[in-house]
Amino acid sequence: MNRLTFIIASLCFLFSLNNCTRKTLSLDRWQYVCIDSLRPGNDIVPQYAWFGMEFADGNADGFLDILAGKNFYLNPEGDMSKPWKNIIVKDSTDLFFNMNVDDDEFADIIGLRCNGQYWFEANDKSCNSWKEIKIGNEPICSHKTSSMGFCKADVFKGGKPEILFTDKPGKIWCFEVPENSETFWKVTIISEDGGTDKFISAGDIDGDSDLDLVTAYQYEDEKFHRGICWFENPGDKQGNWERHPIGHVEGYADHFAIADFDSDGIPEVIATEGAYPDPYPAGIYLFKSTSKDQIYCLWEKHLIKTQYGTNSLEVADMDSDGDLDFVTGEHKGSCKLQIWENDGLANLKEHVIDSLKESHNGTKLGDVDGDGDLDIVTSGWFDHEHIHLWINQSIN
Repeated sequence: MNRLTFIIASLCFLFSLNNCTRKTLSLDRWQYVCIDSLRPGNDIVPQYAWFGMEFADGNADGFLDILAGKNFYLNPEGDMSKPWKNIIVKDSTDLFFNMNVDDDEFADIIGLRCNGQYWFEANDKSCNSWKEIKIGNEPICSHKTSSMGFCKADVFKGGKPEILFTDKPGKIWCFEVPENSETFWKVTIISEDGGTDKFISAGDIDGDSDLDLVTAYQYEDEKFHRGICWFENPGDKQGNWERHPIGHVEGYADHFAIADFDSDGIPEVIATEGAYPDPYPAGIYLFKSTSKDQIYCLWEKHLIKTQYGTNSLEVADMDSDGDLDFVTGEHKGSCKLQIWENDGLANLKEHVIDSLKESHNGTKLGDVDGDGDLDIVTSGWFDHEHIHLWINQSIN
């Protein structure tokens, strides 16, 4: 055997060994935990719930805690047989983002009240009490509360991530953390009225290394926002980004995600529909670009499934096989929690994890018990009393 043949044979053996030893995770082993069944509704409008939900290790013990509305739930150090301590950060406040604002050891949370934006800092690592600093007074007040559309992303490249919110009539705000974080934060308007009051997602659509935004817009002057679009980041920290159409859905476009699902180096866009006033039908769609030139290309629309209104969507490699899957939750009807397993070529297999547990701006993903796989937390709009958690049992 000559040297070249030996090298090729060795590489083939190592590649085969790697494939044999890579362990993919099951998507069908879950333990349900009810974190809270008595969470109160919105203080301002009792028939409404909350929009915000995120993970945070507030007390720096190595385990993820949960923000949900005005509530901060402390993880019982990974022991899911124990209760989660429930701390009210501030009444009438919707908590959205965990972020390190001032580079100290105490937890920081960004929250909204109607027409006001706030930074809350824990007074110590216990997270039992919080200091409130007002950072803005922008007119963001969806459902007399806060914002239905929100995103944390480094859209201006470098430094701390920016936080973005949407509200009627399709306005998109972007807040930057200033050097003196206890003053009002700088605000850039991405779009005055060209988007939606629903969700927003960040990702590099055009391959120029900065983050663009995907959301919805009013299509053909219809009442609901059926159009799917992306806003091109100009890369100069300026506002009024240019909008590019992607396509449209049949109902009310609600949630969005940007990811390369077919492994060709070009991102696709997932869009889900809400359903109003009827709970059905609503679709989950994949939009695939027909060219690497995302600005001028046409997008192919593929219907993944028709189901009840789907107001929750998150993307991650759930089975650890090297490609991206996504998780959805229904807001009405059967209220299924679903994982969509990707084979690396955007062929998707549905796994129904649970049902009859509503998701609204939920299906957040994080390793709650510290075992190396992703768990799922969600809550509802109608059933706002419950905080639902599914512990991934695929490793332990």
